Amino acid sequence: MLTACASGIRGGFERSESPTVTQPTGGADDELLAEPAAVTDIVQRFIDGDSLEIMLDGEVEELRIRGINAPELFMCGGPEARQALQDLLAPEGQAGIATIELVVDPDEPRDRFGRVLADVLVDGQDVGRHLVEDGYVIPLGGSSSPLHEHARRASEAMLGVWSPDRCGPAIDGLVIESFVPNPAGPDDRPGAGEFIELRNVLGSDLDVAGWVVHDESTSNSFEFGPGTIGAGETFRLYSTCSEGTHDADGLNDFYMCDSDSVWNNSGDTAFVVDPNGNLADHRFSP
Repeated sequence: MLTACASGIRGGFERSESPTVTQPTGGADDELLAEPAAVTDIVQRFIDGDSLEIMLDGEVEELRIRGINAPELFMCGGPEARQALQDLLAPEGQAGIATIELVVDPDEPRDRFGRVLADVLVDGQDVGRHLVEDGYVIPLGGSSSPLHEHARRASEAMLGVWSPDRCGPAIDGLVIESFVPNPAGPDDRPGAGEFIELRNVLGSDLDVAGWVVHDESTSNSFEFGPGTIGAGETFRLYSTCSEGTHDADGLNDFYMCDSDSVWNNSGDTAFVVDPNGNLADHRFSP
């Protein structure tokens, strides 16, 4: 467990009567000690809604909050997610110091990019959970995530990233009919037969140009080129490649042509986004 600090808290957090200020120091990631320090010596910069820079053992390190994903800063909702994280950790205009704990799993202290990976607790309350509850971020892992119920409630209330018109007027067209993230067969085969089935709910043809399908990470994202889907027609978007191309009119199926599986077998969420960037539909994996 790492411990750190931040100035006054709002957004549902309660400040301690006798708060402490500590800074992570020491050697290995799972053997860190704590010493008193000022908040400015710990939180160096808010990068986006799920990551920040901290001072760790005399070095500036990037910290990635475990189990959540925020929109990128250039995306709709990205700046708001970063501001929400900053408001939780260091709200402007409020005095006082609160205790932050960075809880690191010794089996996975860093992510694949070398960033410190931790749950962030403020006075014992989970920052990631609050961001999920308010719709600023999504949890990773679909229905297998411990934050899934919070995400489900936020989606039902259409908060934040779950809003159908957050990024401008909503555009009707595509909905998810079915989602097969873990089909039978070996997962080491590219795509492994994964697909998401979509339907044009309009009573007229739909040009799907600009519509996007992506997973929880948003690193796996597919934007449709010009292509016409008939009224009421159902089609599939496969993770694999095919002879067809996604920008040809009249295709029955489309292909992400990803070099690996797109949907995580352990849990994932499929998102369909309209050309304005609004969430049109989503499906949690089983």
